[in-house]
Amino acid sequence: MNYEPFWHVVYTMPRNEKKVAAKLNDLSYNYYLPLTQQIKEYKNKKQKVEQPIFPGYIFIYVKPGFRHHITNIKEVLYFVRFNNEYAKINEDEINALRILLENLRHTSGLLVKDLSKSGQSCEIKYGALKGFKGKIIGKNGSSKLKVEISALNKMVIVKIDDIIINENALIKEHETLLQ
Repeated sequence: MNYEPFWHVVYTMPRNEKKVAAKLNDLSYNYYLPLTQQIKEYKNKKQKVEQPIFPGYIFIYVKPGFRHHITNIKEVLYFVRFNNEYAKINEDEINALRILLENLRHTSGLLVKDLSKSGQSCEIKYGALKGFKGKIIGKNGSSKLKVEISALNKMVIVKIDDIIINENALIKEHETLLQ
């Protein structure tokens, strides 16, 4: 059995991601909660708020033997599993997601869709998202690329400036945004 730490996916109680992140921080665990800024409209005002990109999910870097410490946190419901195995996120996927969000922090949000089919693997070769790996699911309209985050069975739809992916397909557009 492998006792090396790896990135797990934890499902939390609804709207408790930040609370779980604060408790993980207090317990000195290495975690990643990807957030994006959104503008919420209330009756008389607009307010910027940070929302989780993947509602209900937090990534935790921990050894398998320490999972029970995490599930002792009241707001943590369970570790995500696929086919009776704990979901593992590759370090490269976590880093690529961090780079993606850092390079596109000025945007108003991400559109996250449930994954309904799989496609060709790709790596972005040029531009702000250089090194991001995923799968091309298809084009949404004329200027968006769908990229899979495989361990969550989710995908993000990304608008990308003139970049070349590994199959020499050129994807053009006028702005770098996440929609």
